[in-house]
Amino acid sequence: MNSRHDTGGFTLIELLVVLTIMAVLATMAVAYRPARLEAGVLKGAADRLASDLRAARVKAITTGRTEIVAIDLARHRYTSSAGANRKDFPENVGVLVTLGDTKQRGPVVDIVFAADGSASGGVVALTHASREERVGIDWLTGRVTVTP
Repeated sequence: MNSRHDTGGFTLIELLVVLTIMAVLATMAVAYRPARLEAGVLKGAADRLASDLRAARVKAITTGRTEIVAIDLARHRYTSSAGANRKDFPENVGVLVTLGDTKQRGPVVDIVFAADGSASGGVVALTHASREERVGIDWLTGRVTVTP
């Protein structure tokens, strides 16, 4: 026989404990969110640049013509002859190009991919706060790699 007090529901104290735990977890999630977003923006920018560099290499090999990716440090963007549009780096991401054998004209650095798959080489370091993603271009093979 069931008593009138045994309704199978939750007590007010149980509900308050659950709400308190949820509030603490939500606060922790909001506190860690900016760091994850910043890391994601940096990784995304590095992956997008690497993808565009790889596309330029493939286009150079398939068409038999030299392809150039021009990184404009002053305007914080890059353009590729393999792609139609310029692409901006995120505002809060620093860009530093370490030259291998790349041509440099003022604040613009050209990364050149030859028809045989080789490249002028170099490293593009994308930084934000204490994080860094490095996009490397091997001069001999033209292989593009991304390393944290």
